[in-house]
This record gives sequence, C-alpha cells and structure tokens, in this order.
Amino acid sequence: MLATILTLSAPVARAESFGILIRSEALRATPAPEGAELTSVGSDARVTLLERQGAWWKIRLEDRKEGWVNLFSVRPELKRSPKRVEVKNRSAVMGVRGLDEVALTEAKPDPEQLKLLDSYVATEADLAGFDRLGKERLRAVTTLWRNPPAPAPDQKRKDSTSFERALGDEVAAAILGAAPLSKDADLQRYVNRVGLWVSRQSSRPELPWRFGVIQSDSLNAFAVPGGKILVTEGLYRTLGSEAELAGVLAHEIAHVDERHHYLALIQNKAMQEVQDRLSRVRFAKKALTAMLRSMVSKGAQVFARALDQDLERKADLLGMLMAGDAGYDPYGLPAVMQGLAARSASSFEEEKNELLFRTHPAPEKRLLAFQEFSETRAGAAKGSAFAARLIRVRAKAD
Repeated sequence: MLATILTLSAPVARAESFGILIRSEALRATPAPEGAELTSVGSDARVTLLERQGAWWKIRLEDRKEGWVNLFSVRPELKRSPKRVEVKNRSAVMGVRGLDEVALTEAKPDPEQLKLLDSYVATEADLAGFDRLGKERLRAVTTLWRNPPAPAPDQKRKDSTSFERALGDEVAAAILGAAPLSKDADLQRYVNRVGLWVSRQSSRPELPWRFGVIQSDSLNAFAVPGGKILVTEGLYRTLGSEAELAGVLAHEIAHVDERHHYLALIQNKAMQEVQDRLSRVRFAKKALTAMLRSMVSKGAQVFARALDQDLERKADLLGMLMAGDAGYDPYGLPAVMQGLAARSASSFEEEKNELLFRTHPAPEKRLLAFQEFSETRAGAAKGSAFAARLIRVRAKAD
C-alpha cells in the first residue's frame, strides 16, 4: 500500500544528512565563488549537509562552523541497508537497467497498463499556475547559456515519428507487463505535469509525452521511442526536490529528443526490415502491432544494448540545460548523480544496481563532466529556487 505525502518546502535540504569532502575546499560565507573565506576544510572531512542551493552545499563542520562549499567537492554518505538484496540475472532491455530479464521476457505485454499510462497524461490546462507556489515563481538558481543554440528538428526525425511511437508503445506495454505502474494516481498525475512542463523545452514538444512511475525498487529512469518516460519507485524515493525529478526526466527526454534508443534499435537487421516494409506497404495496425510485439516478446537481446557512453553524457548535459530552460535549478540532476556515486561506493547498493553502473559511465565521471560543463556555462544567480515541492511516496506495510 502506498501513501502519498505532499511536501511543499523551500530549498533542498536533507535534515541531518552527512557527506565527505573529496578535495580540500574553502568554506565560504555565501554560496558564491567570491564569498568571504571563513576557513579551509581538508579532504576526507566528514560534514553535516544542511542545504543545497544550485552548485553549493551549506555544511556544518565538527567544530560547528557553518558555510558553503562547491557541490562537486562533496560526496553524500549513504545509509546502508542492513539487508543484502538478492539480485537475479538482469539485462539492459531498452534502457531498463535493473528489471529482471526472465520476468521481462516472460511477461505478457499489458495493453491495459498502457491505457492507464495514457489516462494520466497532462494537458495545457493542468499546467495553469504550475509555475507558482503562493507568491513565489518557478525560477532557476543559476542559468546555463547555450552555445551553440539547440538545433531545430530535422526532417528525418519528423519522418520517423510514427514508427517511433508504434515501436515505443509495444516496448512500453511489454515493460509494464513486467513492472506495472504505481497505484498512486496523484503521483502519476504529478510526474506527468512536471514532465510535460520540461518537455516544452525539447526540440520535439509535439510528441505525445507520457510519464509514469513503475513498481520497481531498482534505481532507474528510462525512455522508449516516441515519448514515453518511466521512473522506478526506487529512484523516485531518493529524490529530494522537484528540481531533481525535473533533472531526471530531462535526461530521459533528451534521449527521446535525440532518438538515441531508436537509432540503436534500427541498427538491428530485423527491425530495419520491419521499418522498410512499413514504408512501402500500408499495414493494418493489427498486423504491425503483431510484428512489433513478436520482436519484443521473442528476444530481449534485440533491446539488450547499452547506449554508447558518449550518448549518456550528451543526455546528461542536454538534460541539465533543458531543466534550467524550464526554470528549474539545473543542478538537480548532478545532485541525483551524487547520490548514485555514494551508492556505487557501497557494496550493498553496488550489487543491487550492478547493471546501472555497468551500462552508464561511472557516476564520478559523470559528475566531472557536469562540473566542467557548468564552469564554462554558468550564468548569473537568479535567486532561490521555487522547485522544492515534491510528492513524496513512501511504502507502507499492509
């Protein structure tokens, strides 16, 4: 049974959470490079994390001094679970890192779950007033400028849209057969509102974007061609703010925007044949569905391909820009990555999420890329972020 808690609080803070400094750092009076230096803190110092604003953590030292250090100088500590989780063989099926391969290949596509996913779709009417909370307006802590500007969608992307959507529907139905949607309707509608808001900043806002949270304890989010984005409950529970959720969704939207999974899939000879026949013959929808469903259900190996790590990096950076363009703190995604870095250092969590770390660049490498990117693209401070609201999901025993 799931309980929904609506948290409406200001900037991201995890009470009494701790971190380790991974490099020596100046403790500053304000969250800015020009802030007065209060003292210096050595590497490996254990600190209390009080609040995050953009690319800065407010910390407390053991001597009770408080101040600000750079986000990228801190690794949050992970609270280890006392229980080791048994992990079965897993496969990166269509970007699903962490779902059991046997369960996925044996699961029957669930068209009813697909319809349920569609029922939670957000519309323009749902976004009325979405950028406000009381008298505060959604705005980023920091802006990141684009150079060069985002490219306009090309004709190839327009021409592939129908096939992307047909393929994505069947893949999503198969995945939802193995990992159904969370039963929390308020959560589903909320995630769709955030997702639609962010998708407006993509180069393909006309896609039928759908967002869902699925019943899986693994730490993942993934996309299928055509605009369907799914986030696991496990990952969602780790998020500390709406800005972090927006960053995760923006990363996946970037994959769809750039057709990363789609282009990887059509390199498969059988898939090319399906697309070629579709372009030359008017298939009845039932026949096309049967062909795609057969491919999805017969062999997970068709989709068991990790994306090129350069594509993951590109999605990271495009996602950071997209979230910032939507008015969110663009450092939400790097903050999520910090949590993954902490888990990669834990033997318990490393085993639980082995495939996530194997199919993506190491979290530490991704954080370095974020740091380099933000140092060259950071703009002026815009004030405190509004986006600390988050519908929090917590599992309860029946």
